[in-house]
Amino acid sequence: MLGNFSFGDYFKREAIEFAWDFCVRELELPVDKLYVSIFNGEAESRRSRGGARVLDGEGSARDHIVEMGRKDNFWGPAGGTGACGPCSEIYFDLGAGACTCGGGCKAGDDCRATWSSGTSSSRVRRAGRRLDAAAGAPRDRHGMGLERLALIVQGKASIFETDLFEPVVAEVARLAGLAQLPALGRPEEPKGVALCIIADHVRALTFGLGEGIAPSNEGRGYVLRRLLAPRSRNGRLLGLTVRSSSTPARS
Repeated sequence: MLGNFSFGDYFKREAIEFAWDFCVRELELPVDKLYVSIFNGEAESRRSRGGARVLDGEGSARDHIVEMGRKDNFWGPAGGTGACGPCSEIYFDLGAGACTCGGGCKAGDDCRATWSSGTSSSRVRRAGRRLDAAAGAPRDRHGMGLERLALIVQGKASIFETDLFEPVVAEVARLAGLAQLPALGRPEEPKGVALCIIADHVRALTFGLGEGIAPSNEGRGYVLRRLLAPRSRNGRLLGLTVRSSSTPARS
């Protein structure tokens, strides 16, 4: 996940304009494939009217702007208290071929690829109180799924087919002696699922080990240890063998 924060600089209107400009003018994504969600004002906060007005002015069709509740369009707080606020997201429609729900899917469903651009207003939840306006300068945050964006721009069916993962998947397949790469990430293709899990965990382990974290029984080290276990199981599914570090290699 990529992120960007603004403290006292631009706020919601500019953030939405920047996100739309990046999608339409920089990436040249077709406007008719883009859907935008705004907060519907559920519970304690007001409806995001400003977001709809900005998007109308940017050329987004009115029927491509959908309103969603707190579950989808309200960010935070990370704990019981702290910064939070309504947000907006940009969705890209991958088409009927990517549907996994049997049809009738819409923006926000799991079978749609999402480019997430969260724009959160300055609100704070304090212990035992309703939402308050945050003191100080306006604050705004963005989030964007790098893998999802690569999938859309490169026209792939799975993030594991993009250049972010493909070299790792190909190398694991080579080590496993697979003559043909199976379909990736589909439940009916267990070897394809195993390749995706190993590639994902290898990346996480690479970053963790690169930061000096070692597998252990607690904290961050325990996370790495848990990542290694399913990697071993999926390796055996592919026909790979795991050799104990205490066993000397044969010459």
